[in-house]
Amino acid sequence: MDIETAFLNGVLEEEVYMQIPQEGKIQIVAIYVDDLMLIAKTPGEIAEMKTGIKNAFRANEMGPVSYILGIKVVRDRPRRKLWINQQLSADKIVDRFNMQHAFAANVPSAPGKKLRKPVTTANVMADMATKPFR
Repeated sequence: MDIETAFLNGVLEEEVYMQIPQEGKIQIVAIYVDDLMLIAKTPGEIAEMKTGIKNAFRANEMGPVSYILGIKVVRDRPRRKLWINQQLSADKIVDRFNMQHAFAANVPSAPGKKLRKPVTTANVMADMATKPFR
């Protein structure tokens, strides 16, 4: 959604408040300048949010989010999956710094590796406390 009457250059010193959700409803409004992204569990809750916003402001519907702040959003609603990527932002950085011919580097870890907190004992922790680190 896009709010037509937003203050584009205002200095905000207000605090942000949150109301405790009732009946297990969690509704989120992400705001960037005059653009809003509405997040809720059901389409009915989204429609309810839109109605409330449209009653207070002149607003235009922009449809489902596909890009926000340079992040691409891809959804598979039937499977309840969501993917985000910043390929467009990365490409812009490569172009900006003229690095189209730079060599790519692999990440120093295997893709998909699960990181876990190590199991340790009090003796090991005491020993590690004596070691210098950065």
